[in-house]
Amino acid sequence: MGSRRVPAFGWRLPGFLFIQDVTLISCHVDKLWRNRGYRSRKAFAEAAGLTPWVLGRLARNRHQAIHFQTIERICTLLECQPGDLFTHQGEVI
Repeated sequence: MGSRRVPAFGWRLPGFLFIQDVTLISCHVDKLWRNRGYRSRKAFAEAAGLTPWVLGRLARNRHQAIHFQTIERICTLLECQPGDLFTHQGEVI
């Protein structure tokens, strides 16, 4: 079964709904790499061994999932903890 696009809302799969515009977890990677002296997303991505596309999705909070390896690379390079990268906003259901 393939997925189909639901206009202006998200992706629908049997039993799942991925909402694109609403997220309770915010990523602050863009603020952290700027504070560490990286001038561009591309320069930081190359140093971390990631693509600028991945960092762009994180910086704009458009991520739906992130690999632990990606978090590890970012935290190692920025010398921070995962809790420094993410904050939870809203109520826990």
